[in-house]
Amino acid sequence: YASKAAQEQFGVTEPARGPLFSLQRVPSGSRLPAGHFMEIALETEVAFTIGKRIDRPVKDVAELKGCVRWVHAAFDAGDYPLVQGDTKPAAADMIACGAGGHVFVLGPAVEPKQVDVDAVSLKLIRNGQTIAESPATNVMGSPWNSLLWCVNHVVKLGGALEPGTVISTGTAAPAYKVKADAIKGSYVGDCGPLGQVTLTLY
Repeated sequence: YASKAAQEQFGVTEPARGPLFSLQRVPSGSRLPAGHFMEIALETEVAFTIGKRIDRPVKDVAELKGCVRWVHAAFDAGDYPLVQGDTKPAAADMIACGAGGHVFVLGPAVEPKQVDVDAVSLKLIRNGQTIAESPATNVMGSPWNSLLWCVNHVVKLGGALEPGTVISTGTAAPAYKVKADAIKGSYVGDCGPLGQVTLTLY
């Protein structure tokens, strides 16, 4: 919930975070049955791979950039399987399910110095039609700011981030939320110079 659009959509007033595990990662280009989801919440995002162990607060984005190895285009394909029927999940429900984390997709690894992340536009395309497009700066003013918040939140609560940890920094636009047959489609997350991620749900 790192953008105003997502906070308004889900009824929260501040960012939140939840875990994603390696088993939840699917390769770009994957095909998954629509039945894998009860209600998909699909978002095109910017993700970062941590390059150095972080176990103390990071002062600012300039310092943070020295701790990042790669930047990626990404899909966060969320779901809320514990909420049944027409009931809408409350904020507590979403946090309890890892902020809705279900599967995620990473695009190609790009060196941070090779792209101006703040100049990227995050686009979601379904069956060849663009259904969402927003500047990356909708994410807390910069995906780097979202990453800084997440890193320092982990450290504040006594945790640490190890090299290879992936952090997806949140959507710039409302999530694409649909159920049943409307889930089906061929999706592209286009992040311009960061490349693309693709996912087909059938």
